[in-house]
Amino acid sequence: MLFLGIDTSSASGTVAVTSADRMLAEWTLEAAGTHAMRLVPHIRCLLREVDLSFRDIQGIAVTVGPGSFTGLRIGIATAKTLAFVSGKPLVGRSTLDVLVGGVPHAAGLLCPVLDARRGEVYWALYRQDGSGGTERLTEPRVSTPATLLEAVPAPALFLGSGVTVYGDRFGAVAGHRVARQPELNQIRASVLCRLAREEYEAKGGTSPVDLEVIYVRPSDAERNRGPAP
Repeated sequence: MLFLGIDTSSASGTVAVTSADRMLAEWTLEAAGTHAMRLVPHIRCLLREVDLSFRDIQGIAVTVGPGSFTGLRIGIATAKTLAFVSGKPLVGRSTLDVLVGGVPHAAGLLCPVLDARRGEVYWALYRQDGSGGTERLTEPRVSTPATLLEAVPAPALFLGSGVTVYGDRFGAVAGHRVARQPELNQIRASVLCRLAREEYEAKGGTSPVDLEVIYVRPSDAERNRGPAP
């Protein structure tokens, strides 16, 4: 089953096409411009590179947050439109799930951390058993780095974009480790495709109407609007 994966949850997005047993292509979108300008052209170019058209794609995967509000809306709107028009299965996965899914056979606590700006981070706690089994221990949260450290009950491996900003603080706590490899700190669309395929095989897809977004905290526009009169 060929899956198209889309992630626009941060300034650098990623798209990929994978089959059941291999990655056909994966691009990281570091070029100038917004996701709104470059996402669809990048998808078209990616498919051409592997001699495919969108008709060949059999499933669509998209990250549903937490992450950049604007970025998430662009990626999710694109994925929903493609799924609605084509009737192809749609699967959404948390950005934090995807980060953890890219860690090969770790054992113990993992804490994916995304920079949420304003001195905060998005995070959740996971446990891996060393043989590929993963359990999420908490729902996605947003807090200060200090509050996060207070909530981690045992030595953990921290990974994600939050490591770039707060890695020294996390690593200064005895027992904690910080991922320094770029491939562990980046959300990868190929990992998203793998997790989406597993979920689709177990549970099926999601209607574009029913796909839920994980925002965790109110957007700036909602904060500035204030309470309803």
